[in-house]
Amino acid sequence: MTQRPQQARIDARVLEYYGLGREARRLRSTAGGVLEFRRTQEIVGVEIARLVDSSRRPALRIADVGGATGIHAAPLAEQGHVVTLVDPVPEQVRLAEGIPGVFAQIGDARELPVEDDTQDLVLLLGPLYHLAHADDRDRALAEARRITRPGGTVLAAGISRLSSFTDTYLAAMAGHHDARRGEEWDDAWRDLLADGWIDATEVAFPFGHFHTSAELASELCAAGLEEVEVHGIEGPIGVAAEHLPADDPSLDALMGLARRFSMDGSLRDASPHLLAVGRVPGAQLRTR
Repeated sequence: MTQRPQQARIDARVLEYYGLGREARRLRSTAGGVLEFRRTQEIVGVEIARLVDSSRRPALRIADVGGATGIHAAPLAEQGHVVTLVDPVPEQVRLAEGIPGVFAQIGDARELPVEDDTQDLVLLLGPLYHLAHADDRDRALAEARRITRPGGTVLAAGISRLSSFTDTYLAAMAGHHDARRGEEWDDAWRDLLADGWIDATEVAFPFGHFHTSAELASELCAAGLEEVEVHGIEGPIGVAAEHLPADDPSLDALMGLARRFSMDGSLRDASPHLLAVGRVPGAQLRTR
């Protein structure tokens, strides 16, 4: 089994990788990216509608933790919600600061610069899969719960370890890189399936942990969140969508498939990204 690296090394790679501006393009460059964005917005939208109905307030307070350049924050602000974006990468915060209605600041998911019980909805759409150790993920979820009002919602994303394993070999067969370099390489990817971690430094993405849907749900429950459910965002053939252009005509069909099997227990781990929804105990406060 491979040994997990020090989190400080991953944190440094996060600053380097995202400082190059990759995230601003990722969700627009392939059918898989568009699918991830649209389905995430749909799932978030369901929770927003529930919170608006229960609180009787049309405008919510939303924290987008690890919100990058604000691709998810922007449409929420356009809907009239008060959005606070927190991200550790200065270059991304600088871009997000230019979005009307979004207050962007530098910060870490494990120690949020946000007051207790002030947010109706908290999004963790990236931090958990950059945290290699369970203690750090627990801290991030505890912080998300801390800043969420009673009755509010936390949504936390993970990268599926099954889908990541599949994607590696799909990319190899497509000729992007060689994933067939003998038993040592194969054993490392088997460790990914068993433990959620692989030490593959030649891969640019600064991954920390790959989840199963059951593991992601258990982490939210351990943080004290209730009514936890996990969605497979892109659906069972979302991996293939990463190899299609953003305007591919099959995108509508992929959206329908993703919706239909979003919470199918036998298929959701085939989705590249998982999204867990959990609610903070208590009644939603009807405050202005």
